Amino acid sequence: MITFVVSRNGRKLCTAGVPGDGFLSAHISSNPRNNDGEQLELCVSGLEGTSQTTFSDWCRETLAVGDEIVIRITESEPPDEPIEARTDPAEEILLEGKKMTARKLCEQLGWKIIETTD
Repeated sequence: MITFVVSRNGRKLCTAGVPGDGFLSAHISSNPRNNDGEQLELCVSGLEGTSQTTFSDWCRETLAVGDEIVIRITESEPPDEPIEARTDPAEEILLEGKKMTARKLCEQLGWKIIETTD
């Protein structure tokens, strides 16, 4: 598995990695914030799984002019646990819609649904 070992000014921030067919990203953005000056931010994130619906964040840091960011690409370092992982809510909504359709169809056909918690 490819991992990104990310450090800021010589201090390690995270080791990020996504197994299998996932997507891994590290980027720096600069965004003017009205009259507050530039907002500089480092984000390390990824999409996990073949359906790529689990979004994970390993790092979100506000940066300053002069910061040095180093991203070392490795294959051997195990990744850290993400600081946040979330599932795309659209997928959950889609699944609930499919369940509702199945229930209505079963009701029309006179079938009984037995739901399990597995």
